[in-house]
Amino acid sequence: MKWLVIDRLYNREAYWCGHLDSYGHYLEAAGEEVRRIDLAGHLGKNRVDEPIDVVFALEGYDFALTVPAKKRIAQVACDLEVPRGFDAIVSSIPALVEKYRARGDSVRYMPLAFDTRARVCAMGVKRDLDCIFIGTVGPNHKRRGELLRELADIVTVLPPVFGRLYFRTLARARVVLNPHAEWACGVKNNMRSFEASGMSATVVTDAGPAPSFVPGRTFSNAAEAREIIGLSLRDDYGSLDTLETLARGTYESRVPDLISLARSL
Repeated sequence: MKWLVIDRLYNREAYWCGHLDSYGHYLEAAGEEVRRIDLAGHLGKNRVDEPIDVVFALEGYDFALTVPAKKRIAQVACDLEVPRGFDAIVSSIPALVEKYRARGDSVRYMPLAFDTRARVCAMGVKRDLDCIFIGTVGPNHKRRGELLRELADIVTVLPPVFGRLYFRTLARARVVLNPHAEWACGVKNNMRSFEASGMSATVVTDAGPAPSFVPGRTFSNAAEAREIIGLSLRDDYGSLDTLETLARGTYESRVPDLISLARSL
């Protein structure tokens, strides 16, 4: 099948081993034909002139509905609203699965994943950072901001970086603190869990249900996070999660299910 994968990148550096690149790469590795579009324009023109079998929209849902295609699938993992018109919706957040199922859509739970190609970024890197948080703090991250202020003496807060620099930074960390955004709806769910674990850091993450494997040692409040960070700096718990991530939480595990879904529509 010929796929069109659509996303909107923060910047050009965010492409490598991000959703758009990773889905495209592993779909091609599985024998599919793939075209990629970044609606922010970092990858060039966004015209679609050729016939498409499957549109897979990671963002840009309205644009995806304008593309002539036999089948359309949307992935949603945040507070973006998916309009009607897709043949299927996939999400790693159970509350969103139930929301769109109640609307009458065909919806499937599909966990997030780690792109194993990123592990090359650990070559020659010293693990010289104890506990870090790397990412954004904003209106959708109220609890995250509160936790980071309470843990400022033991957690080094680093600004967002992307692509190879992001994965090299994760490779330097012994522990990665991972408070979720509010749109996770109380479940263990974000890319950083898989990315940090895949890069062999111990992930300390929000407690919450997870329908399938999500890496990380969990906490419910700042005091628990402080205790678990201390314990994690003294042991090698992260290596167990890394083995599990590489065995069960990669795009090699997810993409065959995505292809099967598309063929069933």
